[in-house]
Amino acid sequence: ASQLHKELENLLLRFPRFLKKYMVLTMVATQEFGRRYLVEYPLPRAPLIVGEEQEQAKIDTIDHHLMKECYENPRHSYIHLATKYHLNPKTIIKKMRMLEEKRIIQGYGALLDCAKYNYIANKIFLRYHYLSLDKEEELLKFLRQQKNVVRISKVLGEWDLVIDTENANTHEFRELNVQLRSLYGDIIRDIDYCQVFQTRKVSYLPRSFFLEVH
Repeated sequence: ASQLHKELENLLLRFPRFLKKYMVLTMVATQEFGRRYLVEYPLPRAPLIVGEEQEQAKIDTIDHHLMKECYENPRHSYIHLATKYHLNPKTIIKKMRMLEEKRIIQGYGALLDCAKYNYIANKIFLRYHYLSLDKEEELLKFLRQQKNVVRISKVLGEWDLVIDTENANTHEFRELNVQLRSLYGDIIRDIDYCQVFQTRKVSYLPRSFFLEVH
């Protein structure tokens, strides 16, 4: 919280005329679905989940370095990493598999800018009238079935849920909003949305994590 406050304070000092209003949302858990709309018959698969309560895993210095390599140079081969850290390639492979088994590394993917192939990225913000776990699960199940929903995040703050969509046109996006209001209007108090004009890299691992080991 202290680090967040300092970053926010720095932004407000640097851009006092531009940031008249801001909103802070703390991510509790995010489900990543990938871009199923790019495949005619997408295979069913479990979403990649970031967040939620999990057991803390123990890692050593080499694990730490390998995670940094994945973060900064994901295309490097095992041979390159083995040479760099003076280890057998089999050791690198074993280490990477261990990180995957412990779900420290949960998946790999490419960052796509959907605007480059004429899709429109949007964020939908939902706030509940009241919390009903059954109704919320029904809503989440509905969202998981929408192939243009690429991400769902439960958050703390002004909103309860943030939905990321990528649509071929505004009509398709509007249809989703209409369905949300008609099917789940009893638990949704407020709904808002904004268009995303530029795709940025999303990292769930802060760069400061790598400053702990040199």
